[in-house]
Amino acid sequence: MRGVGREQRLPLPSVPHSASDAVACGETLWTMEEMLALQDSGAWTLAVWSLRVGYVGLLVAAAGLVVLAVGSTSWLLAAGVIVWLASVVVTLSGFLVARHQLPEPRPRLWSMRMRLLRDTVRAR
Repeated sequence: MRGVGREQRLPLPSVPHSASDAVACGETLWTMEEMLALQDSGAWTLAVWSLRVGYVGLLVAAAGLVVLAVGSTSWLLAAGVIVWLASVVVTLSGFLVARHQLPEPRPRLWSMRMRLLRDTVRAR
């Protein structure tokens, strides 16, 4: 009964050749080449900026909800939701194109989403 109650260990993900070549991001380590490839990608830049516009759209929609609760018209809410929905489409397409442009093996989707969120709040 040696194995009862023990967790099965999964193999560790591949690690870059040197620790100075990698930067921690979420659960994986990104090599400097991957990070530079993403930053130089036009699709990645498009995804970052459209997500920033999406943040503004959400703020406008929230302001529209406040205005609607006061009893005014719903135009502000509609404008915010339309901007947010448009930015979702552009962000998703830019994200997927940028991921497709990376060489194999590509980073996992979760770590790329975390990188996208970090890049939207950090100035370049």
